[in-house]
Amino acid sequence: MKSKLWRTWKIRLAFGSAILILLAVGAVSYRGMVVSEESDRWVRHTHEVIENLQDLLFALKNVESSIRGFVLTGKESYVETLRASSSRTVQDQITIRNLTVDNPTQQRQLPELAELAAHKMQRAELLIALRRSKGPQEAAEEIRNGPGQQIMDEVEAIVRKMQGEELGLLALRIANSKRRMEQTKALLILGTFQAVLIAARAGWTVRRDSAARDLATEALREEEERFHAMANNISQLAWMADEKGSIFWYNQRWFDYTGTTLEEVAGWGWQKLHHPDHVQSVVDKISRCFQSGEVWEDTFPIRGQDGEYRWFLSRAVPTFDAEGKLLRWFGTHTDITDRRRPRQNSHC
Repeated sequence: MKSKLWRTWKIRLAFGSAILILLAVGAVSYRGMVVSEESDRWVRHTHEVIENLQDLLFALKNVESSIRGFVLTGKESYVETLRASSSRTVQDQITIRNLTVDNPTQQRQLPELAELAAHKMQRAELLIALRRSKGPQEAAEEIRNGPGQQIMDEVEAIVRKMQGEELGLLALRIANSKRRMEQTKALLILGTFQAVLIAARAGWTVRRDSAARDLATEALREEEERFHAMANNISQLAWMADEKGSIFWYNQRWFDYTGTTLEEVAGWGWQKLHHPDHVQSVVDKISRCFQSGEVWEDTFPIRGQDGEYRWFLSRAVPTFDAEGKLLRWFGTHTDITDRRRPRQNSHC
């Protein structure tokens, strides 16, 4: 019994372990999804920083081209474009500062970039005033000899450096994400394989135990058939009862003597064949033995199909399984009428 319970618990434990592993695989899969989403977020973040840096550079170049256009033509529309580009550079710097707030390396570049942008705006206002007061020649000369191109070269150098920093971070993040995804993939494969292996092993155990039970059941059935064949050939009246004492089988000798059917006397129906003076004492004694699991023996009269009572010596013995559990009772009634020496005392 203990070994059977242990096998049952082992199977349950195996299936439980398989389920836990599958849950862990699901958690790892979810973690992989989170890592993938995080990686995508950082890719978008990097592209956003690079695009804003490019927009800032474009806005400063637009300032340069607008001031040149105004110097050459004197058209105020160039000034309006310049002012719009100047506002755009301020907004781009704020956006870049917010996007790189968690990156000290990028933050250190921003003050110099802001200073160059401010210098560029100051130069633009100076050239506008010079064009309006002294004409295009003086303003053009200032453009040729001034630091305008140098400022743009320095701005471009800082922007390229900051873009390079972002691309480097992106490469590291992609590599780290790829490493994590490979680990997740390996864990998913390994975990799934282990879960399937455990479940398959448990399933194989269940099938093996089921096959063993089927073989044992078949063997028991064949054994019972052989037993019934032998029991039908003995001279005694024979019967079998379950562990509680309810009779479920009689041999042919019983039916030949009593003239009854199994439906009439199954369970405790045999009492109707006992003499009224003896039936209660027989029931009390046999019930006591059925409860204690002891061998039962008694003598009493049983009515035959001719209506006459004959005396029988009755005996029942219990059978147990390998774990000591009571399975059933086997009993016999031996005709002792000719001896007329009924035994009044039971072994119980």
